[in-house]
Amino acid sequence: MKPVFFFALLTSLASGEDFAGANGRVAVYVQLDGRHRPAVSAETQRETESLLAPLGFDLEWRDTSTAGREAWADLAIVIFQGRCRLDGGPFPRFVPGPLGWTDVEDGKVQPFAVVDCDRIAALLQYWLPPQRPEPMFQRAIGRVLAHELYHVFTRTVAHGPAGAAKAEFTALDLISRSFRFQKPREHRLRASSD
Repeated sequence: MKPVFFFALLTSLASGEDFAGANGRVAVYVQLDGRHRPAVSAETQRETESLLAPLGFDLEWRDTSTAGREAWADLAIVIFQGRCRLDGGPFPRFVPGPLGWTDVEDGKVQPFAVVDCDRIAALLQYWLPPQRPEPMFQRAIGRVLAHELYHVFTRTVAHGPAGAAKAEFTALDLISRSFRFQKPREHRLRASSD
């Protein structure tokens, strides 16, 4: 990460006077690393939105290059690392570790998150269907992103015992038909968006 860039970005987003008033929508600013040229896929956006919409969030997607032009009720800045599209190349070798993470400084959750697309692809390589694996891969990325946005928007490092708020995901979690935040977590997250 580039802390100076992010501090300047956050300062410009929060400064206020030159922007439209915050309106309850939350922004997800996206920064893509050098190997991920296309924008975040529509499938990833749909999955993230479907998980967070029942909690009361209306996500607006932005590129970090457009920062500083609008004010938001809340925001997150997300870096996508690695290849976030299956391009027919070999899958990365799986290395155990987080699929995504959110910055925490002095015990306080910061509005910065990272999603590791290479690690997600490596975890799923034996689980993706041979025909049309891309949509399932993109949904998995959206699930990891929704989890990280949960931390950002609730400002908590806590995890739930199951569902989208639990601490660790398996390949089956990321491809299952049923994946959502549990009811107690939903109420907490919705309350933080009011």
